[in-house]
Amino acid sequence: MIMQIIWLLCGLALLLFAGDALVRGAVAAALKAGLSPLVAGIVVIGFGTSLPEVLVSVDAAFNNAEDLAHGNIVGSNIANILLVLGFTAIFAPVATNAFGTGRSMAVTLLATFLWIFVTYYFGLNPMWGSIFLALLVAYIGIIVVTSRKKVGISGVHHDEIPEEVDEADKDMPIWKVCVFLLIGLLGLALGARLTINAGVFIARELNVSEALIGLTLLAVGTSLPEIGASIAAAMRKHTDVVLGNVVGSNLFNLFAAGGAIGLVKAQTIGTSFHEYSHWVMAIATLVIALFVAFKWKIGRLMGAVFLLAYVGYIVGLVNGFSFMNIPNLLSGTQA
Repeated sequence: MIMQIIWLLCGLALLLFAGDALVRGAVAAALKAGLSPLVAGIVVIGFGTSLPEVLVSVDAAFNNAEDLAHGNIVGSNIANILLVLGFTAIFAPVATNAFGTGRSMAVTLLATFLWIFVTYYFGLNPMWGSIFLALLVAYIGIIVVTSRKKVGISGVHHDEIPEEVDEADKDMPIWKVCVFLLIGLLGLALGARLTINAGVFIARELNVSEALIGLTLLAVGTSLPEIGASIAAAMRKHTDVVLGNVVGSNLFNLFAAGGAIGLVKAQTIGTSFHEYSHWVMAIATLVIALFVAFKWKIGRLMGAVFLLAYVGYIVGLVNGFSFMNIPNLLSGTQA
């Protein structure tokens, strides 16, 4: 058991290291290919920080651990909102009015409810996997076209560019770009394999469900890139792009990871997701949507509330809480 925990930690560390290498290489490659810094930031950074979730979920699906895959996607989205934004807001208030945040938030909100609707009534299958991926490609295409128009009219403002792009090595040699990309891809694949193998073993040893491991341990682990990047941005007072990165990452998790595992094979989502975790994900996303709609900053107090809400979510998860039981609890109390 101890060795498996060590392997799990090694896998998560490798995911973090390889993800950073891939993002650095991909951003440099995107800039060399002529993409604007704005497009490179939105597309490359969003996809790069979500790659751990994508690879871990696909690996789990291929190894008949679908609950682990589903838990990783849903749990990561919950962790991104409550844990990542909560921690970040403790360090510095998070702005909600950065360029593109409103549009990304609206699309992510729709994606969240589409995921819940599809998985409840149809389950995941190759058809819906293809639809999710097609919607993601269409969204990226819209971003590229609209951002080019914006750049053509008024140029790119400095505060609209994610820090990873702003500080990227634009003159990085081609060979170095290739090395970073290779290290990133191979490292993510190996990290995903170590993480899945250790996660499944620990779940069986502790006699807990794979869904629980996916929603907690793997979800937090694969959200490390978002946590690290967001806290670093907060420490440097660059919180204007934090929310956009988190919202974008959630969208990629649902459509990229969800679409990819849907292509693997037809699968159903466990009832525990529909009765609890999907509700939490939907409510958390709606709360953030309200902050974006009214352009409210996420301050330290709200950050503390988010962190407490995440702790409450974990407690409810461990104790098998279900929103379906609320009417029974209320009637019992009244009685």
